[in-house]
Order: sequence, then C-alpha cells, then structure tokens
Amino acid sequence: MKAAIIGLGAMGKVHLDTVCSISDFDSVVACDISKDNLNLLKEKYFQVTFYEDHKLLFEKEKPDYVSVVTLGSSHLAIVKDAVQSGVKYILCEKPISTNLVDAEEIVSLSKNNDVKIAINHSRRGMEFYQSVKDKFLPEIGGVKSFFFSCGGGRLGSVGVHLFDMFRYLSDKEFTSAYGVLDLNYSGDHKGRDVFDPGASVLYMMEDNIRCYMDVTDDIGTGVFLVISGPYGRIVVNEGANYAFMECRSKEDKEKRLGQYTLPLIKTNLDYISLDLRNATKEMIESLIKGDILCSTNDGLKAVEPVLAMHLCSKDKKVVTFPLKEKDFNVNIT
Repeated sequence: MKAAIIGLGAMGKVHLDTVCSISDFDSVVACDISKDNLNLLKEKYFQVTFYEDHKLLFEKEKPDYVSVVTLGSSHLAIVKDAVQSGVKYILCEKPISTNLVDAEEIVSLSKNNDVKIAINHSRRGMEFYQSVKDKFLPEIGGVKSFFFSCGGGRLGSVGVHLFDMFRYLSDKEFTSAYGVLDLNYSGDHKGRDVFDPGASVLYMMEDNIRCYMDVTDDIGTGVFLVISGPYGRIVVNEGANYAFMECRSKEDKEKRLGQYTLPLIKTNLDYISLDLRNATKEMIESLIKGDILCSTNDGLKAVEPVLAMHLCSKDKKVVTFPLKEKDFNVNIT
C-alpha cells in the first residue's frame, strides 16, 4: 500500500513518522506548500517523495491511504480531491471543518463512496481512555459531570478533542451551551490567520450531564480532567502523567447519593501519557483494517460545540443543539 501525508507542519510530521513505521505501507509520499519546509524534510526522509501540490500528488502517485493534516478550513477540498482520485482510506485531522455545511459534505462523502474516512480524535485510540469507558466508569456509576481545565486557550484546537471524548465516554449528545470566549486571547500562538480563542463555558448533555470547561490563556497548566459519577470520581492530569479513581465502598453505594461525607477509596490507575505517535498509529491501523474509531459524524458532533460557543458569545444567549446555523463559519484551528 502507498501512503500520502498532506500538510507537513508539526502534526503532519507526526503523521509522517507514524506512516513510515507501519509495515502495511511499502512507500510514502508527502506534500506541503512550503518549499523551505520540504527542503528541510528531504534531508531527513530520503525515502519519501515530496510534492508542493496535493492534486499533482494524487494524479501521479495514486495513494491508497491519505492523512489530511492541514488547517480545518481546507479539509473538505482535500478530502474531496482524495475521494475523487480513488483513495480508499483517509484519516482527517481535527477539526473536521470550520462550519457544519462542510462537515455534512464530508459525512456524505464517507457514506456515498467506496472510501473509509476517520477523524483523528486520537484519545479514542488510547488504551487508557478505552479502560476509563469500559472498566472505571462503571465503578463510579457512570458520568454525571465533566470538569476540564487547560491553559493555552484554543477551543477549536484543544477543546474539540474533549468534546469528542465527552461524547465517547458518556454515549450522550450535547443539548445546550452557555459561556464566554476568552477575553485574554491575543491571537494565534503560531502567527497564523485564524481565530481560535478559548472559553469558560457550561455545556449540557442528555440525561442532565454537565460539562464545565475552562480553556483560557491566563492559566499555565496542562490538561486536567475530573469525571464525576454517583459513587465517585476519576481524576486525570495528562501534563503530570497520573490518574486515580476515588470511589465509595460497595456498602456505601447503597446510601443516599447526596451524602458527601462518606469516605472514598482511592485507587491509582495505570496511565500512559498522550503519545501522539502511538495514538495516531492506532487510528491509522484500525482504519485500514476497517474499524473506524472516530467517524465523520463523530467529527461533526465534536466541532458543533465549538461553533455553538462562538454563537453564544456573539448573541449573548444560550445556544441549543443541533445548531440551525449550518453555514456559520469560524476560522478555528
């Protein structure tokens, strides 16, 4: 099989390293619009053929697999070109798009063509989060609330991953959002022409699940997540590489839920830090085996809360799901 990487920024290089390590691929080609970037990469990846034009790459190389690792606003056009050229497997980076019209078209492309398309919300490929869903959440009685905090802002770049994970862990959909965009946002940290501030926001999900998020530029800490259920909580600090569960004893699970003075038994959880290469490799290998870990519809449902927050901030009112403003566009990352 032949693999292609479109977009060779920081995450594109992760994809490039990853596909070069997968035995299913006997050749690799790649594309970036920056000549300077390509010249640097040619010195390291001598076995890779490089292009400046993805359309020319598709025409000449006819890849079987493609990673789309460009900004969200370009995803639809590149995915469409890949599908039309006969690519069989596509892993598209998040966000799936910057508006719901484009997202819905990518969903349609995946349904109506002989191609498998996944969106790289890579925590779905991590064994730890799979264990949280299948093993640890039942111990605390399921999800009643999420609390997520992270510095650096970027609701579209950082928050969108968590929106996908909230849906993945709870098997529920978002119903409403209310909050404010980060007033400390001072522009893109890489100087790109995008608009991706963080936010402080409350999202509601089905079954009265609450999602509290504080993703802002005025705090300097990494991903910190608390998942609370009827009988306990799971705490994950990705930056410090630790996780633990606190849970009521079996006997105390029969007592009144609001009784917060009951003791919680702490259990340290085996935790593997978020290794983007391993997680991306799991997403790619699952895809070419026919198992899509994160579908195009999942990608749409993950970007919808980002757009909802921008609408909420613009209109100063609660926004409900599904969004009616399909063509509302924000140039998020």
